[in-house]
Amino acid sequence: MPAKAAQFWRILLLSVFLTAISIGCGSANLNNYEKVKDGMTESEVDALLGHGEVQTDVNVDVPSKSISIPLAGNIATPSLKTSARIKKWESAAKTVTVSFQDGKVVSKTMTDVAAK
Repeated sequence: MPAKAAQFWRILLLSVFLTAISIGCGSANLNNYEKVKDGMTESEVDALLGHGEVQTDVNVDVPSKSISIPLAGNIATPSLKTSARIKKWESAAKTVTVSFQDGKVVSKTMTDVAAK
């Protein structure tokens, strides 16, 4: 095989390998899972695991309200604004699911793909 052809194939294989790593191929593994901690932001988790698939996305916005209670008068209820999101990452062997509340990790699970 001529030297230029061999160099072409080496560069092509290296490019494919680096592309696979950069898109998070196999990032749903035990090592990265253990790095995910409560309180981490969604972008920090994405940096570890790659971009996951959103499973659930909920936003709640309840405005404050004044309630009149006999003998107690008017009472103002506080407003409530919160969000929840569940994302999933899959590899050939593992599935990682992370729950976020207001953009921060509140729980995580890892299961074997065969256990489904």
